[in-house]
Amino acid sequence: MECVVFALETSPTPVSYRVFERRVGEIGMDNSVISMLTQIRNAYMAKRSHLELPHTKFRDNLSELLVQEGYLKEVKIFKKGKFNYLHIDILEASEKDVLPQFRSLRIISKPGQRIYLSIPIITRYLKKGRRNIVVSTSRGLMKITDAKKKKLGGEAVCEWS
Repeated sequence: MECVVFALETSPTPVSYRVFERRVGEIGMDNSVISMLTQIRNAYMAKRSHLELPHTKFRDNLSELLVQEGYLKEVKIFKKGKFNYLHIDILEASEKDVLPQFRSLRIISKPGQRIYLSIPIITRYLKKGRRNIVVSTSRGLMKITDAKKKKLGGEAVCEWS
């Protein structure tokens, strides 16, 4: 980021503007989960066998939750250079009979609008049959049913049907 200062002839004080540089392929921390879920969905639709993403704890926990739910085959952490990456194995065509449709993945909480769920709202969602929502709680990522059992609220991350 660099600061550019312009002095206008008519203005007695200089006016400053900030110029933000964005590098190609750089993703902010808020968008890393959105990017991960989109890349998994696109790899699933393109029938790819695996996907490699930069490692974060949040991505690792979310991918492990998706493995437990049967959306992904396996997740491994490996080191490339001095950085850690996630190697995500996606279920193959023969196994997709058991696989729930990943096409309907919807990101709920976005950087511009965070959605938080309290216990009464979670109860309403469960009564409506919305059981495939991932909630980020103070005790980590979990499905909405587990958050209800533990009486925890949190930020709604994503949903699929």
